[in-house]
Amino acid sequence: MRRRNSDPYALANTQELKEYWTKQIRELGRNLFFVETGFVIASFDPSKRGTAETVLREFATGRLVTSTYVITEVVRRIVKSKAWDFLGPNGEQKVELALYFVFAWLSEKKVVVLCPPECVYHEATRIFRECRIIGCDLTDVLSFVLVRGLEQDAILSQDSHFRALGLRTLYNE
Repeated sequence: MRRRNSDPYALANTQELKEYWTKQIRELGRNLFFVETGFVIASFDPSKRGTAETVLREFATGRLVTSTYVITEVVRRIVKSKAWDFLGPNGEQKVELALYFVFAWLSEKKVVVLCPPECVYHEATRIFRECRIIGCDLTDVLSFVLVRGLEQDAILSQDSHFRALGLRTLYNE
């Protein structure tokens, strides 16, 4: 579990994690784009929707993935939003928009939802402790762990936390 000097947030290399990553890469392939909370939220923000849709079209050749943690965070933000902050294609807001996201948007965009096992959660909490000065929340760190574990170096997000962790962000407003 030693970190490499060149990568301060190197992932642990336990057998359980190795097996999980190997299985995921075998099933999902390597042309993956992780969809983060901020990107999904931008898809429902009337002032940012066009840019988000353009970015999705650019990465249409790859497979989109996200996590149950991101889904939970998106639903919470949408449900607790102010009126007119976020709108669905037919004017859905709040709970109706959250339902649209969960039951239609993810399916329409063919997003694969990962439910990280406990070993991935523990790896995320380990890195969360190490990168606390960056100001990431646990969902950000878990997303980072999933992206790196899937052997990717980019994420659909504009969040500077991911750049501080060493990822390329593929969505810039």
